[in-house]
Amino acid sequence: MTRAIARSIAAAALTGAVLLAASWIEFTFCSKHQAWIRHEQGDTQPIAGDGYQVARPGDAIFVCATEHRFEGWLDRHEDLSCYCAPATLSAADVAHLLAGTCVVDAPHPSRSDERGACPHARCDNHIQ
Repeated sequence: MTRAIARSIAAAALTGAVLLAASWIEFTFCSKHQAWIRHEQGDTQPIAGDGYQVARPGDAIFVCATEHRFEGWLDRHEDLSCYCAPATLSAADVAHLLAGTCVVDAPHPSRSDERGACPHARCDNHIQ
């Protein structure tokens, strides 16, 4: 009985270690952080990729830099993302909601618009 309990605890510890390692790898190769690095190096490549989220009617698109923490406390880096939010919000309002810094990328986004950091009205997240 004691051996079975020890095996169960060892299996749980190993599973936890594997999940933590996978989470660290995802954090290390974070696409939003890679977008921030490209921006800091002067690259004008779009931030939002080929995701399925697009601006809703009445939305504006904001580009925001936010702090991303690994497991809440271990490590951190800066992320750069496109956010869709109601056009009635200012960049300062969105920045306050996200605890970051934001600028307006497209006040009236269109799926046919190829300009800006978030072309084709694409965004990484919606803000209500």
